[in-house]
Amino acid sequence: MNKILLTVDTGRLEDRTGLFLGLDTRPVSVLSEPDTLDGCSVRKYFVRVSKDELYGDSPRPPMWLNKELAWGPHQWPVQWEDVLNMKFVDCGVFAAISTEVSSALGLRAHPLQMLIKFNKWNVLGWKGLWKNAGFEANWCEGDIAYHEGTLVVDKNGKGQLFDPQGPFYHNLHECPGYESPVAFRFFSDKEVEVPIGGILARPHQWYVIRDF
Repeated sequence: MNKILLTVDTGRLEDRTGLFLGLDTRPVSVLSEPDTLDGCSVRKYFVRVSKDELYGDSPRPPMWLNKELAWGPHQWPVQWEDVLNMKFVDCGVFAAISTEVSSALGLRAHPLQMLIKFNKWNVLGWKGLWKNAGFEANWCEGDIAYHEGTLVVDKNGKGQLFDPQGPFYHNLHECPGYESPVAFRFFSDKEVEVPIGGILARPHQWYVIRDF
């Protein structure tokens, strides 16, 4: 298989994108543990609806979240019990729910960070939206945006970059186009190797599309 991914150090990645987010140590977004009755109920709700949305016997990540949740700026931290009452949620909330629900449905799922190519007009609009809400939009710069999702390992053992906010799977291209990843990394508390883009990808390592 043609290898389209290369490892990259975070310093070079930040210089290339202009996103100085501390990518080396930046954690993925996490919802607080559902240790209250309301929190457990909300988590069970997302799992139950995702099961109802399944077709056939094969589990899949939740494809319906954008019907329930609207994307936009908000304050962190976020608790499970807060989610259904929030006017907007960002990609971190979408991703945290997606990864948790996918695992609960029996999928191999890992938290995923991505840098996505858009254009300068998208970025200027998002910066204005976040500024008007009283937040800093340091997650996007130039034509690149930081994004979160779920790495789903399919039945063939291959890693797929799932965007629950879309919802869709990202395709990896040798020349990244609009709304496609230019870099990503996934997380795991175990030492694993996942076939992605012609290589065996390891957790916590940033990978960049070869021609980016």
